[in-house]
Amino acid sequence: MQFQKKTALILGLVFVLGSCAENTSSNEDAKSDDENTTVTSVYVREIQPIFDANCATSGCHASASATSGIKMSSYSDVMASVGIVLGKLVTANDVSNSSIVTVLEGTSNSIARMPFGRPALSSTDISKIKDWITNGAKN
Repeated sequence: MQFQKKTALILGLVFVLGSCAENTSSNEDAKSDDENTTVTSVYVREIQPIFDANCATSGCHASASATSGIKMSSYSDVMASVGIVLGKLVTANDVSNSSIVTVLEGTSNSIARMPFGRPALSSTDISKIKDWITNGAKN
């Protein structure tokens, strides 16, 4: 009888410990799934929505109807755009050589403040764009 109690106790303990080990494994899988989750970039989350709402509109800088050689419908459009008057729209890590800042702030002597005929971007939106450029203008 004593032997059966010990055996039952040991088997129960093995079962409980085995269950714990299984749960630990599941937690590790969950952690690795979290690590593999794609993080939305600052550009996609904060910058492109500003461009979509204010710049990449029909008749302005949408890809199909882009004016002045400036396309702003996608990251690749923005990074490839070179304006006729002010040159490269975005120069990564260099706000002072990114013509988009000059135009959005309305400090250009050659080009009207953008978006043309619409309210100016908020200082918060302009700061987001400047920070994005300063931090490498990454996608």
